[in-house]
Amino acid sequence: MNKKHVREEEIIDFLNGDTEESENFKIEEHISECEQCKQLYLFWQEALPTGNETIPSPFLKIRVDKRLKRGWLQKRQIQKPFAVAAGMMIIMIVCLSLPDLLRQSVTTEPKYEIFQNSEIKDQEIFVSNPQVEKQEIVPIANNEVNGEVWVNNETSEILLELYGLSGLDQNDHQLWIVDHQNRAKGEILMVENGTTRVLYRLDDLSHYKFLKGSLEPLGGSHQPTGPETFFVTFE
Repeated sequence: MNKKHVREEEIIDFLNGDTEESENFKIEEHISECEQCKQLYLFWQEALPTGNETIPSPFLKIRVDKRLKRGWLQKRQIQKPFAVAAGMMIIMIVCLSLPDLLRQSVTTEPKYEIFQNSEIKDQEIFVSNPQVEKQEIVPIANNEVNGEVWVNNETSEILLELYGLSGLDQNDHQLWIVDHQNRAKGEILMVENGTTRVLYRLDDLSHYKFLKGSLEPLGGSHQPTGPETFFVTFE
């Protein structure tokens, strides 16, 4: 435990009392010696609701429940008496289906969720997380678009805040996320008084290379066609 950092989900489990007693001492010992993990522990100790406090907002609840649900499912699977037999069957099925799975892995697009403006809750909790890295938006050409982006590599989440998005009569501002196969998925930005906030919750951040903005015809485009406005890289 002392040779590597405690994962964020392990700290959440520890604070919720869902870790084994044998692990508790190791986690406590590591946190007492590691400033980075201590800061993450203090962050989640303050962020997580306790006792009779109010129910957490949907944004925070989804992040925590996702981890807790995954652990609950794993425990149930271990408790089933036929777990070993089922595991052997799964291995056989995977082996028989491997060629199809490999073909699908080439064509299947990465999945993600996206939220904009009022759909985003607990922005302050997200940006204050010590795991989050912050960088400035890089504008392209002579446009007034600027802003900031916060990236959490641990949870594969990206929060984007843009300013200077001028009102347009014949175009829409569109945001694109591009993966390593150069496939671009676009979202029309919901601009309010020249600003917007966007939250991506990705399956795996490592599947993607960058975000970029562009001006597109009203209603948006299937692929980038207009002049680019800004650029954010993850590499």
